[in-house]
Amino acid sequence: MLIFHGENDTRVPFVNSQILYRALVDKGVPVTFWTFPREPHGPQEPAHLVHLFEVWTSFFDAELAKPTGR
Repeated sequence: MLIFHGENDTRVPFVNSQILYRALVDKGVPVTFWTFPREPHGPQEPAHLVHLFEVWTSFFDAELAKPTGR
């Protein structure tokens, strides 16, 4: 599971992602949580966008490389 959240999100309170992260960790779900300072609901700063897409791409590359068990 991959979570991204802007710290200045006015649509979804930041604490919601913190609670989600904690619940997933408690259930043993592999999860990574990235926060973006100054960002609203969806990163806008160019450096944050680059970082988000790099992490996102790496995450999906790794997930798709895993055997499916079929």
